[in-house]
Amino acid sequence: GKLVKEYYGSKNTSGYKRMFKNLLVLFTELKISTKLKQRSQLANLYDYFIGGEIDLHFIETLCINSEIADYAEDHNFRLLRRKFLFRINHFEFFILDVNFLLDQFYKAQVFEFHTFLKSKKVKGDFLSIKAKEFMEGIYLASVINNCFPHYVKFIGDLCKDSNGDELCDVYLRD
Repeated sequence: GKLVKEYYGSKNTSGYKRMFKNLLVLFTELKISTKLKQRSQLANLYDYFIGGEIDLHFIETLCINSEIADYAEDHNFRLLRRKFLFRINHFEFFILDVNFLLDQFYKAQVFEFHTFLKSKKVKGDFLSIKAKEFMEGIYLASVINNCFPHYVKFIGDLCKDSNGDELCDVYLRD
């Protein structure tokens, strides 16, 4: 609820749908496809802005311009993963690394939301919770169901002791 709205507000967008629409506009304008020869590194967003299709304030959160003076070498490219655009003028942007744009569609959002929660002093480990939810609830369940389709299965939270504590990740019974 409230924290999610605050997170998207800090990104200068109204929510995840609008954020992804902005990213898709960049994706389209840069002509990202399987044909490398057609790809562009320059995005002119004027027409999208006039048409109300893009939020320039959100796009600016992806720009490195204000942080160039203080940039320090980083072999993990932490800053560039978040700020992968260079603003040329009000409507034109140069992409520094297309892979970091692609990351914005999945894993970058998890890490950025985690950082946001930490900045708000929210207790709990969001990354650990998400990892458990995905690995046990989705990935492990899929593997077990495909490998042992005819067994009785208890996965994760379905396999608890009398105190309600999880006994193991998976319990199979023939």
